[in-house]
Amino acid sequence: TGGTISGTGRFLKEKNPNIQVIGADPLGSIFKHYKETGELTKGTPYLVEGIGQDCLPANVHFQYIDKFINVSDIDSFTAARKLSTEEGIFAGGSTGTAVHVALDVAKDLTENDVLVFVVCDTGERYLTKVYNLEWLKEHGMYVTDGGCLKDIVNLKKASGAADLVYAEDDNIVKEVLEKLHKYGFNQMPVLKNGKAVGCVIEARLTSALLENTELMNAPIKEVLSQDCFPIMDADSSLKDVKKELKEYQAILVKEYGRITDIITRYDLIEFLSKK
Repeated sequence: TGGTISGTGRFLKEKNPNIQVIGADPLGSIFKHYKETGELTKGTPYLVEGIGQDCLPANVHFQYIDKFINVSDIDSFTAARKLSTEEGIFAGGSTGTAVHVALDVAKDLTENDVLVFVVCDTGERYLTKVYNLEWLKEHGMYVTDGGCLKDIVNLKKASGAADLVYAEDDNIVKEVLEKLHKYGFNQMPVLKNGKAVGCVIEARLTSALLENTELMNAPIKEVLSQDCFPIMDADSSLKDVKKELKEYQAILVKEYGRITDIITRYDLIEFLSKK
């Protein structure tokens, strides 16, 4: 309702009046218009929860807030999801609003400037909304160029494809080689705690073994290639997926900070043929 930014802003400006306090306000809230004009207007509906208002609560002290920046629902939800997948901070939609503003403001700052924002909610409350692709699509909050990477993954799984085949970085080389032969692969990602650390390429692995057969009993991390498949978020657009697969044979799919699948050129072609 504005209490956090007002109290924090008051304290900071008492210490240094030059500190800028910027409010992240959803499109539809009346705060920005009121700050700029002093006029009370009627708010319009928006989907971000727990932020903004269609009235003026007494705990909002506009004198401590230098300006407001409006953010759309789709930008808020996109920022929240990116914060989760790229930084591991599982927050809700209103935090996404703040993140979007912080990144926008940061574009005009220098390396000597300091910018902070408040992570004001947890993502656990929004598993059926912000972190639910069907809900986002239903409300027009998930716009892609004719599909996204997650759609390809879903089609692949629906057709009975096996789960992601990978090696852990402490697996023995002999075991990894057997797994490559079992599935008929010539390369395979290597993970550690769900994150990609490299790739096993059969040709390079067998060349290394020809030089030193004792490596057969060594952990794969000692001989893996640092060159791995590119990693893309599950909500990456189909356009971006096509671009990567023109250069690489496969891409790794990342969701909620972990590698969850691998998509090949064949998987993309199969998806496009059924669209």
